[in-house]
Amino acid sequence: MSKLLREVRGLRRVIKGRQTPQLADPASNLLNNLPSREVCDELVRHYFRTLGLIYQVMHIPSFYQEYERFWENSHSVSTGFVRKLLLILAIGSVFHCKPGPFNELGLPIRRWIYAAQWWISGPFEKERESIEGLQVHCLLLLCRQAYAMDKESNWTAAGTLLRQAIHQGLHRDPSNFPAISAFDAEMRRRIWASILEINVQFSLDAAMPPLLAPEDYDTRPPANLGDDDFDRSTNDIPPSQPKHYYTTSSLQVLLCQSLPVRLRIARTINDCSDEQSYENALHLGREVTAACKEMAALFHTWLSRTSKNMFPPTQFHQRIMDTILRRFLLNLYRPFASRAAQDPRFYLSRKLSIDSALILASYTESPTPDMDADQSPYRDFQRLILSGTGIFKGCLSLDVIIVISLELITQLEDEATTLPTGPIPSIPNTVDKMTQSARTPLIQALERIKDHLYQGLAAGIPSMKRYCLLTGVLAQVQAVPQGEQAEWTHIREAFMDSMRTCRKLLQQHIPNGPPAQVTDGTLLTPSDGVYGFTPESTVGSIPGSEYTVSSYLF
Repeated sequence: MSKLLREVRGLRRVIKGRQTPQLADPASNLLNNLPSREVCDELVRHYFRTLGLIYQVMHIPSFYQEYERFWENSHSVSTGFVRKLLLILAIGSVFHCKPGPFNELGLPIRRWIYAAQWWISGPFEKERESIEGLQVHCLLLLCRQAYAMDKESNWTAAGTLLRQAIHQGLHRDPSNFPAISAFDAEMRRRIWASILEINVQFSLDAAMPPLLAPEDYDTRPPANLGDDDFDRSTNDIPPSQPKHYYTTSSLQVLLCQSLPVRLRIARTINDCSDEQSYENALHLGREVTAACKEMAALFHTWLSRTSKNMFPPTQFHQRIMDTILRRFLLNLYRPFASRAAQDPRFYLSRKLSIDSALILASYTESPTPDMDADQSPYRDFQRLILSGTGIFKGCLSLDVIIVISLELITQLEDEATTLPTGPIPSIPNTVDKMTQSARTPLIQALERIKDHLYQGLAAGIPSMKRYCLLTGVLAQVQAVPQGEQAEWTHIREAFMDSMRTCRKLLQQHIPNGPPAQVTDGTLLTPSDGVYGFTPESTVGSIPGSEYTVSSYLF
C-alpha cells in the first residue's frame, strides 16, 4: 500500500507540474549585489535594535544561527530566509545610510523589495503557506512603509496578510493545538500580534475600517520573555516577566495592551451607521491617554537602568510608540475638535487634540549640544520619518500638521472678529501680548516640521505636499490680520515660492545633476546656504530675497 501510494503521489506531482506555467523569476541572482559580511552584520544589527523590537516577527538567536549557515553556504538555507535577510538588510539601511533615494552602499533595495513581493504573490507554492511566509510578508509591508512604496495598496496588502494568518490558524491560541511545540506556540503569538499591529495602523493611515474585532480571535498576547529564555528545544515556556522588567519582547507586549482599544477606535471613526458619540470618544480617549502615561512611566524605568540586553530600549522606541498611540487620539477627536469653535461643549476635545499634536511635534526638536548626533536615537528617528510614510511618517504626518494649523488659524480668525475697528495701536496691550505668546509654540512647531520636510526634499525625497501646505499655512498666519484679499495674495505667493523651492531642490538629484550634500544629525534649514546653492537661488522668486523660517514670526 505504501509503495502504491508513493507511486500515485509521484504521478500526481508530475501532472500538476506540467499544468503549472513556468515563469522566469523577474528578480533572479539577488545575492550578486550583497554587500560584505561586515556591512551585512551592521545592517542586521540596525534592524534588530530599532524596528525589530517593536514588530517582533523573528526569534533573534534562531535567525543568527541560520544567518551563520547562510554565510557558510548560501544554498543551505531556504528561499524564504534569503527574502527575510534581504528585507532586514533593507530596513537596517534606513538607519545606516543618509536619507535620500540613493544609498551610499549602492544596495538595490527596491529590487529586493520587488523580489519579495514576487515571492509572496507569484505562482502558488505551499512553501509560502507557513510561518516563514508570514514573516516575509510582515517584513515586506514594513519595508514598503519605511521606503514610502505602494502607499495606496498597503491597506489591501495588510488585509491579505491577515487572511493568510487566519487561514493558518494564528487567530486561535496555540493552546487549542496540543501538537504545536512551545517554541512555535510563542512565535505564533508574536507574529499574530505584529500582524494585528500592522493592520490597525494601516487602517488608520488609509481611513478604512479594521478587518476584525477583538472578539474575532482568542490568541493571547506574547509573553514578556527575552529571546534567550527559550529556543526550539524548550519544552515549557518560562513564566512571563513583570512589566517593569525589560526584555526583547517588552515593547511588543506593551503595544499589545492598547491594541483592543485602538481596534475599537479604528472601527468607531469609520462607522457609517450613526453619528459618533462624544461621550464614547472621550471614554476611548481616556483609555489611550492612560496607555500613554503607563508607557512613559515604563520607559522612564527602563532608560534609568543600565541594561545588559544586547538590544536595549531607547528614546527612538519611545517616540515611535508614543506616536502610534497619539495618532489614534488625533483621529478620534478630529470631528469634535473641528466643531468646537461653534459649540463650546466640544472644547475639551479641541484642547486634548492640540496637546497631543504639540507633543508629537516636539519630537522634531534638534539634539542638544551634549548629544552625539551620529549615534543618538534622534538620528534614527529623523531618518525614519524622512524616509517613511504612514505609520513611519510620525510627527511629520498630515494628522499633526492639520490639527496645529487649524488651531492656529482658528485663533487668529477669532481674534480678528473681536478686534475694534480703526488703526491698530502701536503698543500692544497685555492681552495681546499673552495671545501672541500663546501662539508662539504653535508657530514654532510648524516651523520645525517644515524644516524637516525641507531637509527631506534637499536629500532628494520627492514628498512635496506637506511642505507646500505648511508654506501656505504660515503665509496665511502672517496675512490674516491684513484682510481677506491680502490673505489670498500671501497664500498664492507662498505656494508659488514653495513649488519653485521644490523644483530647485529636486533638480539637484536628476541624472547628470550636481550631487546634493546632506549632512547628518544636524537639522538644516533653507537659510543655512547648504546643499550647493545660496538662499537666494533656493527661493527662485525675487533676486536678493532671503528665505528664513524666523521671518514668519510676528
